[in-house]
Amino acid sequence: MTNPGNKPGNEREVIFFTHTAPLPPIGGGTRSFYTLKSLAQQRKLTLVVFTSLKENELALLQPVCDKILCIDDVHPLKNNSAENKIKTAFKFVMPFLMSSYELNGRLLYFLRNPAHTFSIFNNVFFFWLFLWFKFRKTYPAEVYQATKSMDALNNEINELLKPKGKLLFFDFNYFLPAVSKRFDFTGHTIICNSQNVEYDIFKQSLQIETKFTNRAWLKAQYRSMREAEMTSLTLCSKVFCCSKKDKETYQLLQKGAAVFVVPNGVDSHYFTPAFNEDSTMSLLFTGTMNYFPNQQAVAWFITKIFPLILTKHPQLIFTIAGKHADKLMLDAHPNIRVVANPEDMRPYFRAASIYIVPLQLGGGTRLKILEAAAMGLPVVSTHRGAEGLENLDSSNILLADDEQEFARAIQVLIENKEMRESLASNLNAWVNEWYSWEKICSNMNEIVFN
Repeated sequence: MTNPGNKPGNEREVIFFTHTAPLPPIGGGTRSFYTLKSLAQQRKLTLVVFTSLKENELALLQPVCDKILCIDDVHPLKNNSAENKIKTAFKFVMPFLMSSYELNGRLLYFLRNPAHTFSIFNNVFFFWLFLWFKFRKTYPAEVYQATKSMDALNNEINELLKPKGKLLFFDFNYFLPAVSKRFDFTGHTIICNSQNVEYDIFKQSLQIETKFTNRAWLKAQYRSMREAEMTSLTLCSKVFCCSKKDKETYQLLQKGAAVFVVPNGVDSHYFTPAFNEDSTMSLLFTGTMNYFPNQQAVAWFITKIFPLILTKHPQLIFTIAGKHADKLMLDAHPNIRVVANPEDMRPYFRAASIYIVPLQLGGGTRLKILEAAAMGLPVVSTHRGAEGLENLDSSNILLADDEQEFARAIQVLIENKEMRESLASNLNAWVNEWYSWEKICSNMNEIVFN
């Protein structure tokens, strides 16, 4: 299939690697999609996805890419044979025989499925496994989960890499070290994209986590992620990050690394202002809800802040919309609505009165704020939530880190329609001036191809 549009030639053909569908409506898929789309407009582009894609996802990506390679295009992942099951059982009690991938995966299994085994054996194995984490280098858990897909696509990727001189673009930089050990990248140019400084998020999480088993898991992931991100900086010729702070962190991690700031943006033709005419006041939070900083943000808001607001505004509705939102362990609450895996986020923005960003952890920049701004909503955020976004001030956003202050900021907006409209208007003007994808991707292509 040929990609529509005029391209200046295929002398720098691009192979775009990612482990998840690079698509909106929310989260890192938005940054991935506009990056992918911009590169595909310049050069012939093959998309390699270390997972399967649904039919509707393929339908959205096929007009953009010249070729798409994913699990379903080759063959489904094979079930373990009897021999593999015997090997797995043996390694189960002898974890020093496991590969780095298997160590991470086995630990991940126990943390997510504690009811699948006796609790005593679970704990014994857990601590036995961590003994080996002290001496063995491992890859981040997400990388482990994609390794079977790498195996399945092994022959096809090797064929893609045979003609030299291609541009290899890794959408998540911490995948690069693991993939580079499996494939020969000699003669190719490697560029990486960083959605966040991931190891720093684990570090932030350690500062607030108190449960021992969770801290042990976070420490293991912090070490493996830091190693993966540091190694990626030495393997690629350029790395893109979302903010100046992320750039500074990477350059401290690896001196001399060629790091460029390519901020997140918003499609202001897709996200357009639409004001809520409903008299019912409502709050909105959007995000990928299997992402720990989002989970922690929602938990903090629901337990510490929302009750303070409900004392004065008992009819207020709080909507949580996003991928995997149905996995949130929330008790039934008459004022809380959970919307899982929405195909289009815009109806939920249109139905909301105020957008909130109660993030206490994270890095990069918040696509959620950019989208809320483009949709004409006033925003209340923590300083961490607004981190990395330039030219924000009290005329276009309310910032609060203390739970009492955060609740007070929301109450002020609920009770002051003029202030809501003024903040929303100023924030909308701000996002259109500074954060359009067209401008951001044009600057990115200058760095990539020149």
